[in-house]
Amino acid sequence: MTDKPDEKRREDPQFLLEQLIGIFPEFDTDWRSADNLARKEDGSFTYCGALMEFGFFFLEKYEQFPVPRIAELGAFVSECAESSNEKLSTAVCTCFLENMAGECFCGAFQLHLTGAARRFYEAWSA
Repeated sequence: MTDKPDEKRREDPQFLLEQLIGIFPEFDTDWRSADNLARKEDGSFTYCGALMEFGFFFLEKYEQFPVPRIAELGAFVSECAESSNEKLSTAVCTCFLENMAGECFCGAFQLHLTGAARRFYEAWSA
């Protein structure tokens, strides 16, 4: 039995980036910026790099986003934190949630997290 294409695709950092840009299209401009330190010269990047760069964007613009988009991000991050892909789940927790914990929007964003993501976030924002 072969893996379904979608399942294989979810293992790729590019898929993560596309999902983040799908929720926050404005992030595409930041991602393509020459100031993006997460993207290597050959264009490659890691889960952690994409999530850290997204984190900078999210912190800066959080108050501008409508609640439904923040809720969608919370659901997506929660799904990633439960992934069987250890590189993805670890990156979500250590390269995004850890950096968000304790920020001014801590309580509001936390409401949109579930499962492992919420537990991790609560531990770091305590």
